[in-house]
Amino acid sequence: MERISTISPELEKVSAGVSSNGHKLSLSSDGDFVHSHWQGFVTKKLLITGANQCLQLLAQSKTSALLVDHRSVHGTWADLGDWQENIWLPNALQAGLRKYVLVAHPGSYSVMAAEPLFSKLHSQLEMMIFSELEEAKSWLKSGI
Repeated sequence: MERISTISPELEKVSAGVSSNGHKLSLSSDGDFVHSHWQGFVTKKLLITGANQCLQLLAQSKTSALLVDHRSVHGTWADLGDWQENIWLPNALQAGLRKYVLVAHPGSYSVMAAEPLFSKLHSQLEMMIFSELEEAKSWLKSGI
């Protein structure tokens, strides 16, 4: 897949930090990573929409790192594991994703859902889970 070098007007808005329906997607101030921040109750439909927006921003910004913040999120999406593993992640890798970090509270549904996926994909992608945002950012920036 050829990497896109220009950012569309819609994604310029996203990279500037547009927030809607409990999801805020932005490019870090130094452009090192995409930051996907979730809050409130998240439906499966919203999660898929937001995840696909992340793909677009990753591809168009040529960023290889993604920080997903689930510290303020509620909801269950247990049946999305297959979609994430078989559809979203291959597309994310094709878009250039190399480092993925989840920020969530220990023992939360987000962590329990992510751990099996992380163990399956560790050979394809660097993945970590943190409970503190600053630790996650530091890890993402290491080796970029």
